[in-house]
Amino acid sequence: MATLYLVKGYLDQAATSLADAQALLTALANPSTAANSAIIDRIGGKLEDLVQSDSGEPLTISSIDDAAGTISSWVTDASYTVAVGLGDAEPATGYTYASTPALSVSGSTRTGTLALNSTGLRDALANRAYTPTAGHRSASPVQLWLHIRVALAGVTETVGLLRVRVRAGVLSSTPVDLAADTYMTTAAAEAAFTSAAELAAGLAALSGASTASNSTGDTTLTLTSGQKLLAAVVTFTGSAGTRRIVLADTYATAGTLAAINFVFPATSGIVAQLYTGSTGGTLLASVTSDGTAGTVGITCARGASAWNEPTAAAWLS
Repeated sequence: MATLYLVKGYLDQAATSLADAQALLTALANPSTAANSAIIDRIGGKLEDLVQSDSGEPLTISSIDDAAGTISSWVTDASYTVAVGLGDAEPATGYTYASTPALSVSGSTRTGTLALNSTGLRDALANRAYTPTAGHRSASPVQLWLHIRVALAGVTETVGLLRVRVRAGVLSSTPVDLAADTYMTTAAAEAAFTSAAELAAGLAALSGASTASNSTGDTTLTLTSGQKLLAAVVTFTGSAGTRRIVLADTYATAGTLAAINFVFPATSGIVAQLYTGSTGGTLLASVTSDGTAGTVGITCARGASAWNEPTAAAWLS
């Protein structure tokens, strides 16, 4: 598990413990002395390598505002959304390769799992580990940047931009070659569907499009036989509280996609939690309303035996 303590005012600095973070922030205030320079080098160089895997990398993140160790308010305030992305140095592309959209509050830290089994990360590691002069791929780690962002009321701030090394790992899932493109002719389409109504019914059966209202408690989203895309809109009403949304295992096969919109009212404190399989399954994402009406879009892919953490999550309006 990677533990990171950010220090306010320094995007590219972090420590692996609270005590080290306090020492680091003190040293950064006067980095010109030999002693402080040594502290910065010692603490800043302790971030561990990440290894690509199916299970991802558990993260524990916190932040201090001063050398006394005062924890930053966004860490413990659940109204802030904390997201982590793995990408290049440019903040606008922070989530290019891997991400986790929402870290949960746990005491004076935020916890979550950074997904490391994405196609984007696999390709980045393969391409950057290639040495043209040697003509082969090496096992050397690739340097990327860990982007840590907090959001409140539609305003997003980058609070951490850390260099990390990522090593390619052995994944249980194997990429599937794309099939050759085929195109349906007009005659074939007309033969398949005799009316616009029948076409609409066929598309609905394929997508599993559904709507649900949740004023309290739990809501389960379930595919039917043969569906490969679950498109759902869950509209929340009522007062503040925790609502659990479950992506059911029924008829969910590897590669099935779920595209879900969470529609929030102008009520703060509604915590929408997304689970795989059941309410006792793995928590995939947690979104907390801030009092502004809006919609959050979440996209998940089904793995071999469970739904994976979202590959994308964003406020749509």
